[in-house]
Amino acid sequence: MSGKHWKQLFNPGGGLRYHARALLYRDSRWMPFRQDIRLWLEEWIPRPSAASQDLLVIAPSGGHCLPSSWLGSFRSVSAVDIDPLAPLFFRLNHAAALPSGQLHWIHGDVFQDWQDLIGQHPHHLILFGNFLGQAQEVDEKQAKVWFDVLAKTLGERKWASFHDRYSGVIKPIKNVTALETGTRASSQEILKHFYAPYSTGELCEHELPPIFPEQSSYRYWSWPLSRRQFHIIEGYHC
Repeated sequence: MSGKHWKQLFNPGGGLRYHARALLYRDSRWMPFRQDIRLWLEEWIPRPSAASQDLLVIAPSGGHCLPSSWLGSFRSVSAVDIDPLAPLFFRLNHAAALPSGQLHWIHGDVFQDWQDLIGQHPHHLILFGNFLGQAQEVDEKQAKVWFDVLAKTLGERKWASFHDRYSGVIKPIKNVTALETGTRASSQEILKHFYAPYSTGELCEHELPPIFPEQSSYRYWSWPLSRRQFHIIEGYHC
């Protein structure tokens, strides 16, 4: 494994630490969030209609939060991630639903290879894994350049994303329900819905690209990434 690949094993958007957490929590602490994601994705593209369509998944890591039944309903699935362990875990998680001929894996850098990816998958639906809210952490300089062209390259494509809006050590209200809005929720709306009054602790608001319309259907979930790390995830699809 090259030095570059070794570095990606420890990138903040995935890598060994994330896969270890997934193995610990995906069937316990993460289960409510995973079920919510499944329902949201099936609302976006119902399984019966997916059979005639192809899907391109951007930065899914090991696909730990993606539903196998939904992925397997597509005619084909292409996935791209820079994490060298991502293909292994993705196949372990979804092999039963996605035979090898139905899944096409691309080990690549989304920032560097974006134009080629879009050009090679001109008719695919596009799903961003939990990536857009972490893109600046992976490579801030490249991310800013990429954000400038992202909206233009998506164009009229049908796409969806779930991504970090907030993360930190503050624990959201126990069993808090998802927040659904017809406009993109403000910081005040999100904080009021998910956190108790006078909550204290470190909370990071993630910088996101200017590609989301103000008026649309949005959904927000609490995701307990670990015992001491909690995320608020924003979901959007068109």
